[in-house]
Amino acid sequence: MMWKKEFALVRNPEGGEPKYFYVLEATNDSYRFQKYGFKQICNALIKDPEDNYYALDLLDEKFYEECKRGQETKAIGELQRLINYFESKPLDFTSREILAQSYDLMGVILKDEEKLKEAVEYFNKITKIHDCYPGAYWMLGECYTELNEPEKAIKSWKKRLELAPETSDVYFDIADAYEKLGKKEMAISSSYEPSPILLKPFAFPSPLSIFFLSLRGVIATWQSITYPLVAILPPSPILSLIPFL
Repeated sequence: MMWKKEFALVRNPEGGEPKYFYVLEATNDSYRFQKYGFKQICNALIKDPEDNYYALDLLDEKFYEECKRGQETKAIGELQRLINYFESKPLDFTSREILAQSYDLMGVILKDEEKLKEAVEYFNKITKIHDCYPGAYWMLGECYTELNEPEKAIKSWKKRLELAPETSDVYFDIADAYEKLGKKEMAISSSYEPSPILLKPFAFPSPLSIFFLSLRGVIATWQSITYPLVAILPPSPILSLIPFL
C-alpha cells in the first residue's frame, strides 16, 4: 500500500491556535479495499490504522452490505469490536477519525432501532473527541426531536450551523422546534435561510420573514390537495404540472 504524507494545518481539538498534523493521502492502488468484506475492513483498520486509513471510507458501505446478506447481528459485533479496540488506545489524529465514524454508524443503527437514548450517547461521544463533526449535531437534533426535547434539538442544530453554515435545511428544523415550544416569533424568523448580511436584522419578525413563512404554508397546503387529485385522475401532461403551479 503506497501513501504519501502531507503536512497540513488542522483545527486544534484542544482549542486555541490550529496545529499541524500529518494527513495521509492515498495513491491509486488504495482501491484494493473495495473487495474487502466488513470484517476485513475492521481488521485492516486495527492492524495498521495509518497504512489502511482509506478503508475507513468504506466502513458504512460494507456494513450495510453485510446487513443485506442477513448478517446484521454479526456486523454490529464487528463494529463494537472496532470501537472497543480504539477506545483502549491513546487518542491521536487517526484513531479519532476512526472512532468518530464508528460512533456515528453505531448511533445511526441504534436510532433506526428506536433506541434513541443509546443513540444520543454515541453521538455525544463524537462531540467529546472531535471538534468539527457537524453530522453528529444533526443526528443529535433528530434524536432529541423524537424524544420530544425541542430545546436540546435547537441547541444541537445551531451548533451544526456553526460548523457547517451551508446546511440551510436546518433552518426549517429549528423553526419547527420553536413552534413546538410555542415560540411563534422565533419560528417565523428561523423558517428560512437569511443572507449572512441580513441574519442579525431578522432576529425578530419582519414583513419579509412573515411572507416567506406564509408562502411556505400556502405551497404545502396546495400540494396536499393536488397530489391526491393527480394520483387518481388519468395521466395528462398538463395535470402533472398542477402541484407545481
